[in-house]
Amino acid sequence: MRKILSSHIYNLIVAVVALILLVLELPSSAFAAGDIDLSKKGSLEITYQYQEELIDGVNSRIYRVAEIDSVGNFSLLPPYNDVTSFPVTDLNEIDIQSEWDDMLNPIEAYIYTNKIAPTASAITDSEGIAKFENLDLGLYLVIADSVVKGYCTYTFSSFFMSVPTKDADGNWVNAVYDVIAVPKCEKYETEVPKEVEYNLYKRWDDDGHESVRPTSIEVSIYKDGTLYKTVTLSSENSWHYSWKSEPGHSWTMAEPNLTGYTMKLTLGGNSFTLTNTYSKKKKKPKGDNDETPPGDSVKITTPPSVGERILSPIAEVLGEIFGPESDVLGERKLPQTGQLWWPVFVLMILGVISFIYGFITDRINDR
Repeated sequence: MRKILSSHIYNLIVAVVALILLVLELPSSAFAAGDIDLSKKGSLEITYQYQEELIDGVNSRIYRVAEIDSVGNFSLLPPYNDVTSFPVTDLNEIDIQSEWDDMLNPIEAYIYTNKIAPTASAITDSEGIAKFENLDLGLYLVIADSVVKGYCTYTFSSFFMSVPTKDADGNWVNAVYDVIAVPKCEKYETEVPKEVEYNLYKRWDDDGHESVRPTSIEVSIYKDGTLYKTVTLSSENSWHYSWKSEPGHSWTMAEPNLTGYTMKLTLGGNSFTLTNTYSKKKKKPKGDNDETPPGDSVKITTPPSVGERILSPIAEVLGEIFGPESDVLGERKLPQTGQLWWPVFVLMILGVISFIYGFITDRINDR
């Protein structure tokens, strides 16, 4: 009898341990396919603030640039899906932060150049909140104008945001359709007027294909979304242009769509580098040094907390997160589907059946 009891206990322990191991292994990435209810509408609430200072009167605009399917995959919408110069055309292939960053300026510049109307716009209230409701699900680009308060100028980072976003466990199971975000904000003291020098450089990444490179190119410089100046870069000026302006503004660069090239803009201090890469060049494989740093332009949260929402000051995507992982392009890899939960329940049932079978078999042998 003791032998039979020991066998029962052993079988039970094995079944329970196996189940625990499975549950511990799957939860971080496991969620059922089709968790996003495409029949629902969403909302996006953005709080504009500098540290604890809430900022009213901020003109905020959102642009729906991609649709989302039931498992969290994105597809660029027209006219963005027809732009071959974007560094990434399949958003679901992005797996490092820098690739989201690379998408921000080209899409923002495309919007300014082609005067694309926003999906919706709003001005922040006395609590620094701009709210967008009854939104179609998808990926949104959020842009805000700089605002002057007294002798201070506040600028806000643009960022991508997914509506809906993941739940508190980082899954789509309980997708959050009412998203809250806080973009990264910088403050400039302007009591004493001053100007700083900005530099724009053109870089060509087309070794072996120099013959297809244009001899010159026109670049449009946008200041806070308004055309500031169009300049011509060529070997004659060493593919470089410099200008002076007061700090506290958002700068964006746009250039004509170059056949065979993709374009990205990088920023270092007050210097901008426009890199054109020949699209037929082989991409450098991603190595162990590739990182997906936390967003630095937004932080996001889910109700009742917003700060996290904007991805990271939103964290200080796009900066600091106070809630579930946000889906902000330009800040981090968007969530992707993972394994399914049904194997857990199947194995659980098999374990129970195995235990019962062993119990009955032992009883028969005992007789």
